[in-house]
Amino acid sequence: MTLHSSISTGTPAEMLATIATARGKGYAIHSCRLGSGVVDDIARIVEISEASPRGESTTWDINRAWLRDDAIQVMEATRAYGGYFEQPCETYEECLAVRRRTTQPIILDECIHTYGDLIRGHNDGAMEAIGLKLGRVGGLAKARRMRDFCVAMGIRMNIEDTGGSIIADTAAVHLAHSTPETHRRATWLCQDVIERDCAEGGARNEGGTSRAPEAPGLGLRPRAEILGDPVAVYP
Repeated sequence: MTLHSSISTGTPAEMLATIATARGKGYAIHSCRLGSGVVDDIARIVEISEASPRGESTTWDINRAWLRDDAIQVMEATRAYGGYFEQPCETYEECLAVRRRTTQPIILDECIHTYGDLIRGHNDGAMEAIGLKLGRVGGLAKARRMRDFCVAMGIRMNIEDTGGSIIADTAAVHLAHSTPETHRRATWLCQDVIERDCAEGGARNEGGTSRAPEAPGLGLRPRAEILGDPVAVYP
């Protein structure tokens, strides 16, 4: 399963330095945060794209920060460069309006909560890919149903979670591993930004990729001393 890095917003030079660090860990897909102004965002896309080696791919993660006119200006000015634009605006309606005025592939993320959201987006032609976050859509069973729809309809996915721990990461990697490679873009491991590791085993970064463990269950052992006392115990 291919992994993608998470690159915080900064100057182009700062972001390129962070990308270089991620590249050293094996990442070849980079999710770069944008959204602090049209002129600055255009400069980031141009400089990062021109410095990226062949074989790498970029997701421009706006995380709902643009208004529609911001999105259209930036996307039109950078048409010569590749990459996906993730959740350019706050609402579904705003993102759909941008989709109808631009040509680069769009990922819908924060506005995909339910199976109905997914069907609506597909029927409207609102996106080319989605961020399928297990915790946000209600767990593995609901995520699997949405994954199957995406496979049937030709929608590419980032299969991951919004955050949590190695436990959340491993559940997402299991679902991603059972998904056709043609329909997967990448997975993000939130454990990279967590200081305390709450389990042994699980899905880890192996040079920019990860795999589902073969041990029973999720394939990891929670560390009770890190997690603390349970809030409930069931026989």
